[in-house]
Amino acid sequence: VGSIDILVNNSGVSTTQRLQDVSEEDYDFVFDTNVKGAFFVAQEVGKRMLARAQGAAPGTFLGGRIVNIASMAGLRVLPKIGVYCMSKAAVVQMTRAMALEWGRFGINVNAICPGYIDTEINHHHWDTEQGRKLIQMLPRKRVGQAQDLDPWYLRFGYQQPPTAYQGGVGSGGITEVSGVVRDRSGEPLIGAAVLLKGSSIGTITDFDGRYTLKIPPTPATLVVNYSGFTTQEIPVNSSAQTIVLQEAGVLDEVVVTGMKRSLIQMQTIGGGKNKKSRADASIAQQNQEVYQPTTVDFEIELPYSIPSDGKARAVDIKSESVTATYEYFAAPKLEEAAFLTAYVTDWQELNLLDGEVNLFFEGAFLGKSLLDTRSMGDTLDISLGQDKGIVVQRNKLKEYSSRQFLGKNKTENRAFEIVVRNNKPQAVKVLVQDQFPISTDKNIVVEDLSYPGAELEADTQLLTWRLELAPREERKLELRYSVKYPRNEVLILE
Repeated sequence: VGSIDILVNNSGVSTTQRLQDVSEEDYDFVFDTNVKGAFFVAQEVGKRMLARAQGAAPGTFLGGRIVNIASMAGLRVLPKIGVYCMSKAAVVQMTRAMALEWGRFGINVNAICPGYIDTEINHHHWDTEQGRKLIQMLPRKRVGQAQDLDPWYLRFGYQQPPTAYQGGVGSGGITEVSGVVRDRSGEPLIGAAVLLKGSSIGTITDFDGRYTLKIPPTPATLVVNYSGFTTQEIPVNSSAQTIVLQEAGVLDEVVVTGMKRSLIQMQTIGGGKNKKSRADASIAQQNQEVYQPTTVDFEIELPYSIPSDGKARAVDIKSESVTATYEYFAAPKLEEAAFLTAYVTDWQELNLLDGEVNLFFEGAFLGKSLLDTRSMGDTLDISLGQDKGIVVQRNKLKEYSSRQFLGKNKTENRAFEIVVRNNKPQAVKVLVQDQFPISTDKNIVVEDLSYPGAELEADTQLLTWRLELAPREERKLELRYSVKYPRNEVLILE
């Protein structure tokens, strides 16, 4: 076998049985095919790609592409195919491990996790009684066809300058991306600029070539440039991306016009009533705002010197105190915690810069977040993270939770109690949300809804309680519902 550019690693078999009935032969049959075979095929191809990447001549193709076919069963356990689920979960982790180790050599490793797809291997199963029952449990009441999968356009390495992405499983909702910027020999590039295309959000690499950048959870592209190297635009498809830059031609002249890095701290002053925005340093400067048709320039009038001691320095550009209102949000069904949000109106007058922000509340550093003014409305929302001074618990009330059988149907009753306690010395506002299930089948009936004190949104069945808690006050909320469905069906309510 000669050079290999792309591997689609697709293998899968399964048995349908309970875990207690699985024999050693059944186990080996599934794992030998789905995991062992997939691993050693990828390993052999990976060795060839690594050898080519390490010995590549300048200007030649670097690395390769490996696509492992996993399954949604590797992310969510399904009945009677437990061993198959275990094997595909191993493929998911195998993908992450290969991406971590081989990404810096330009080898892009990703996994696709499809749901039920009608293929030659399982086509006969959908005509059986068990297969038809499974189809009725699916949201769209049908299995997928091969042509139903969204197109995935692979970028061939030899059509563009060598770039490596450390892939993972899935790519939606990425809010932070990090990695290393290297040259073709694997050496880190110090001080390379990594910018979010179309914004002023950016950072530079450290001594080891590493970078970390907060980004909006929407499709994004990184622009990476370094003196003497070709600038690259790289779509963000993973939270960990290693970037390999290609050397450009000889530079006749280098002109430095300037660099801007937005470092904004959000700090609460005076018991949480005001918010202060300032730079991360102690060097205060006199400056003047110069308004342009599309931009605002901050002209620093007082010259200053930066010592050559290798330490980072920042300059206070502007300081503002504004009024903010605060509200806690809790969704205890997802996480038993309360998260604080600050709301600032008339923020447009502050001329804020997009970028990473350091968050402080009540004198304590909370962490980093992202300020993206492009997506803001009339009110600037600033998430200040979890506050342990507000305790939230969601408990199942066993005395009201039961299962009843009547004729061909069964009814399941559920009741939950939400406890919210304010341990802080001041009054707070807390918005609590929960939900009722929504039926997607006429044979499933959700009834006997009870939600004292809450607002119910009819379309989404979302419950909202708006609480004002005095210091040390505790409030108990309750919701109840019943679900009736055929007794021979399986319905997961929790």
